[in-house]
Amino acid sequence: MKTSLLLLFGLAVLTVRLQAQIPDAWTQEKLKKLYGGEVTIASSNGHIKSLSFVKRNPESFHGGECFVLIIMVLRGPGAPMLKGDDADIVVTSKGDTTIWTDKLTGYSVDDAGADFGYSAKLKGVVRVTAKLVEGKNDSRFVLTDMKEK
Repeated sequence: MKTSLLLLFGLAVLTVRLQAQIPDAWTQEKLKKLYGGEVTIASSNGHIKSLSFVKRNPESFHGGECFVLIIMVLRGPGAPMLKGDDADIVVTSKGDTTIWTDKLTGYSVDDAGADFGYSAKLKGVVRVTAKLVEGKNDSRFVLTDMKEK
């Protein structure tokens, strides 16, 4: 009996830890408060598959803003906002690639090229990707949970 309970508890903890990509605690209201603009959530079975942050032309996203959005989404609702000299963020460069490592979450986020493509890794495994999608009337910064792929 004790062994069964211990096994079930271990599986429950493992299951919770595996769902740490885009936190499902995000709501439309919380994301709007974080971002201040239009946000779209795509979900399936109660789990967030992707988030789209929208700006209407002629506005668009810039690199620093993209890094901050990714880190803040991964930190989850209620997390402290990033500051310009945030001690929990370490920024490094490898050639043309910039890497932001967040000490709070353990994620490292890198820009995967000049096309505003990003990947967020936890323990070396890509958990979330993000990219800028330019439309005729808007630009969208889309974060995709790789667990849902």
